[in-house]
Amino acid sequence: MTTEARKPGAAAGGAKRTFAPSKQMIIVLASVMGVLLVGGIGLYVWQSGEAAKLRAQVRAKEEQVASGEKTAGRLISLESRFAETNGQLRNLESSVNQGEYVPTLLSQMESLAESVNLQVGSVRPTLEPAPAPPTDKEARKTFKPWPYDKIHIDMEVRGSYWNVAKLLFRLTEFPKIMAVESASVQSDPKVVTGKSPQLTVNVKLTGFIFKNDRSKPRPGAGQAAAAPAGSGRRADNPA
Repeated sequence: MTTEARKPGAAAGGAKRTFAPSKQMIIVLASVMGVLLVGGIGLYVWQSGEAAKLRAQVRAKEEQVASGEKTAGRLISLESRFAETNGQLRNLESSVNQGEYVPTLLSQMESLAESVNLQVGSVRPTLEPAPAPPTDKEARKTFKPWPYDKIHIDMEVRGSYWNVAKLLFRLTEFPKIMAVESASVQSDPKVVTGKSPQLTVNVKLTGFIFKNDRSKPRPGAGQAAAAPAGSGRRADNPA
């Protein structure tokens, strides 16, 4: 029996080869995986932040809508209360007869001035009725009647600057329509050191008495009210 000698090369050629990655390749793969991991985490954090911002914006919009609905509800309620109060005021004013309307108005003006610690020197009313329609037919075509009569009030008060400022502010809350036309101020020449100087202020106001108000005064009512009986103030004749 004879045996044949195997060549070393043949044995080596028949064996399986295995892949062994190098250290450099392992480092590269680890780096890539690290970058992907960090990028994924960063993307998740960014998306979470954006989602939180969107949720916050949605909550803010919902709060604005709710606040707007509440404001609209309050506005409707205030309008209803205003209409009710205005109606009550109209009823109260209409219950005053014509001869008492102007004296009541002047008394309210004096009370307002005294409520802010001002001394009332005089109150002079002058009624300006609405102009009558012209007799000329052509002029009547362009004539626009006034829906109100005017009452001009010249009131003189005395007090400190701050009290005068309070009076002018309180006039904006006066229960009747009044317009301040002008205010002239004179300072007391005798100034006490450390105290606010006393001022004498002449305030010219215009009130409006609407036609649908049954309480509008007669033309002579304002003259009778210029110097209320027992008031102790200076009597001035109206213009």
